[in-house]
Amino acid sequence: MKAGQIILSLNISEQLCALARDCLRLRDNETKSLYTVEALLSEHFDPLSVADDLAPRTIRQYLSAIPTSGAVSLILSVSSACAQDLETLRQILSERLETDLSIAEAISILLFHYMVGQTAERVLRRVGFASSQASPILGATLQHASDNVIRLR
Repeated sequence: MKAGQIILSLNISEQLCALARDCLRLRDNETKSLYTVEALLSEHFDPLSVADDLAPRTIRQYLSAIPTSGAVSLILSVSSACAQDLETLRQILSERLETDLSIAEAISILLFHYMVGQTAERVLRRVGFASSQASPILGATLQHASDNVIRLR
């Protein structure tokens, strides 16, 4: 282990593992290089931006649909700065959701945020927006996505 690295040992669900694999596949394709979960998490992210982009209702629905805990072992070695950002994200989301989230749940929400952002950016590019034009739109889109959806049952 490198100096300044923190080991996170998690037992995650198969669904969360599949989400992590899909996020890595997207990032690999985008960068034309092989990524790890640690590398994806260690890339600069602002905990407040992630928390602001997703409505509490959306996060609650996501967490009820994709379980976090499970039988898949995931051992991550992250920098202390990344661990602090994850803890900050966990605290912000815990306050907003009025529940005590785990670090694994914060990682799950971060991966969900990444996947939603990548999907939204791809759709916006298809309709003619450049990446630089799409970025400001994504925050507003993610925050209010559930407000304009009519559920059919």
